[in-house]
Amino acid sequence: MFEIDMEGTRFTLALAAILWSIMLFWAGDTFSRPTYTYMAAIADELTWATLFGFQGLCALYSLLSEKKNQFLLNTDALLGCLLWSGSCIAMLASVYPPPAAISAEIAAAFASWWVLARFSSDRKGGSDGS
Repeated sequence: MFEIDMEGTRFTLALAAILWSIMLFWAGDTFSRPTYTYMAAIADELTWATLFGFQGLCALYSLLSEKKNQFLLNTDALLGCLLWSGSCIAMLASVYPPPAAISAEIAAAFASWWVLARFSSDRKGGSDGS
Protein backbone atom coordinates (compact mmCIF):
# COMPACT_ATOMS: atom_id res chain seq x y z
CA MET A 1 0.00 0.00 0.00
CA PHE A 2 2.91 2.36 0.57
CA GLU A 3 4.02 1.94 -3.05
CA ILE A 4 0.77 3.30 -4.57
CA ASP A 5 1.03 6.57 -6.50
CA MET A 6 -0.84 9.33 -4.61
CA GLU A 7 -1.27 11.86 -7.42
CA GLY A 8 -4.81 10.75 -8.31
CA THR A 9 -5.90 10.89 -4.69
CA ARG A 10 -4.30 14.27 -4.16
CA PHE A 11 -5.85 15.67 -7.35
CA THR A 12 -9.31 14.44 -6.33
CA LEU A 13 -8.95 15.96 -2.85
CA ALA A 14 -7.73 19.25 -4.36
CA LEU A 15 -10.67 19.39 -6.75
CA ALA A 16 -13.13 18.54 -3.97
CA ALA A 17 -11.69 21.26 -1.72
CA ILE A 18 -11.89 23.85 -4.50
CA LEU A 19 -15.49 22.87 -5.22
CA TRP A 20 -16.39 23.11 -1.54
CA SER A 21 -14.80 26.56 -1.50
CA ILE A 22 -16.78 27.70 -4.55
CA MET A 23 -20.06 26.40 -3.11
CA LEU A 24 -19.44 28.13 0.23
CA PHE A 25 -18.49 31.41 -1.46
CA TRP A 26 -21.68 31.20 -3.54
CA ALA A 27 -24.31 33.76 -2.55
CA GLY A 28 -26.75 32.43 0.00
CA ASP A 29 -26.71 31.13 3.52
CA THR A 30 -25.57 27.51 3.34
CA PHE A 31 -24.93 27.35 7.06
CA SER A 32 -28.57 28.10 7.91
CA ARG A 33 -29.32 24.42 7.18
CA PRO A 34 -29.34 22.06 10.20
CA THR A 35 -26.55 19.88 8.74
CA TYR A 36 -24.08 22.75 9.12
CA THR A 37 -24.98 23.82 12.67
CA TYR A 38 -21.66 22.82 14.22
CA MET A 39 -19.60 23.99 11.26
CA ALA A 40 -21.22 27.40 11.71
CA ALA A 41 -20.36 27.30 15.42
CA ILE A 42 -16.70 26.67 14.56
CA ALA A 43 -16.35 29.37 11.88
CA ASP A 44 -18.43 31.29 9.36
CA GLU A 45 -18.92 30.24 5.74
CA LEU A 46 -16.30 32.61 4.37
CA THR A 47 -13.65 31.23 6.72
CA TRP A 48 -14.44 27.63 5.74
CA ALA A 49 -14.53 28.66 2.06
CA THR A 50 -11.16 30.41 2.32
CA LEU A 51 -9.53 27.46 4.10
CA PHE A 52 -10.90 24.88 1.67
CA GLY A 53 -9.87 27.09 -1.26
CA PHE A 54 -6.37 27.62 0.13
CA GLN A 55 -5.88 23.90 0.76
CA GLY A 56 -7.20 22.95 -2.67
CA LEU A 57 -5.10 25.51 -4.51
CA CYS A 58 -1.94 24.56 -2.57
CA ALA A 59 -2.50 20.91 -3.46
CA LEU A 60 -3.25 21.70 -7.08
CA TYR A 61 -0.21 23.99 -7.35
CA SER A 62 2.12 21.36 -5.94
CA LEU A 63 0.70 18.74 -8.30
CA LEU A 64 0.73 20.83 -11.49
CA SER A 65 4.08 22.50 -10.87
CA GLU A 66 5.60 19.29 -9.54
CA LYS A 67 6.99 21.23 -6.58
CA LYS A 68 8.25 18.80 -3.97
CA ASN A 69 8.56 21.29 -1.11
CA GLN A 70 8.15 19.19 2.07
CA PHE A 71 6.66 22.10 4.04
CA LEU A 72 4.01 22.77 1.38
CA LEU A 73 3.18 19.06 1.08
CA ASN A 74 2.87 18.57 4.84
CA THR A 75 0.83 21.76 5.24
CA ASP A 76 -1.50 20.60 2.47
CA ALA A 77 -1.85 17.13 4.04
CA LEU A 78 -2.40 18.41 7.59
CA LEU A 79 -4.84 21.16 6.58
CA GLY A 80 -6.72 18.66 4.38
CA CYS A 81 -7.05 16.26 7.32
CA LEU A 82 -8.28 19.01 9.61
CA LEU A 83 -10.79 20.38 7.11
CA TRP A 84 -12.23 17.09 5.86
CA SER A 85 -12.31 15.44 9.28
CA GLY A 86 -13.60 18.53 11.04
CA SER A 87 -16.35 19.19 8.54
CA CYS A 88 -17.46 15.54 8.51
CA ILE A 89 -17.54 15.24 12.29
CA ALA A 90 -19.40 18.54 12.55
CA MET A 91 -21.99 17.50 9.96
CA LEU A 92 -22.46 14.04 11.48
CA ALA A 93 -22.91 15.56 14.95
CA SER A 94 -25.39 18.17 13.72
CA VAL A 95 -28.24 15.93 12.58
CA TYR A 96 -29.65 12.46 13.14
CA PRO A 97 -29.88 10.27 11.18
CA PRO A 98 -26.64 11.12 9.41
CA PRO A 99 -27.11 12.57 5.93
CA ALA A 100 -26.28 10.00 3.25
CA ALA A 101 -25.16 12.83 0.98
CA ILE A 102 -21.91 13.29 2.94
CA SER A 103 -20.60 9.85 2.00
CA ALA A 104 -18.09 11.40 -0.40
CA GLU A 105 -16.88 13.82 2.28
CA ILE A 106 -16.31 10.92 4.67
CA ALA A 107 -14.34 9.15 1.94
CA ALA A 108 -12.36 12.38 1.42
CA ALA A 109 -11.60 12.50 5.15
CA PHE A 110 -10.23 8.95 5.05
CA ALA A 111 -8.26 9.75 1.88
CA SER A 112 -6.80 12.88 3.48
CA TRP A 113 -5.65 10.83 6.46
CA TRP A 114 -4.03 8.38 4.06
CA VAL A 115 -2.21 11.23 2.30
CA LEU A 116 -1.00 12.54 5.67
CA ALA A 117 0.16 9.07 6.73
CA ARG A 118 2.04 8.66 3.48
CA PHE A 119 3.70 12.07 3.69
CA SER A 120 4.58 11.54 7.35
CA SER A 121 6.06 8.07 6.87
CA ASP A 122 7.86 8.91 3.59
CA ARG A 123 8.57 5.17 3.10
CA LYS A 124 9.60 5.50 -0.53
CA GLY A 125 12.32 7.97 0.32
CA GLY A 126 10.81 10.80 -1.72
CA SER A 127 9.47 14.02 -0.33
CA ASP A 128 6.34 14.04 -2.47
CA GLY A 129 4.49 11.14 -0.88
CA SER A 130 3.97 9.44 -4.22
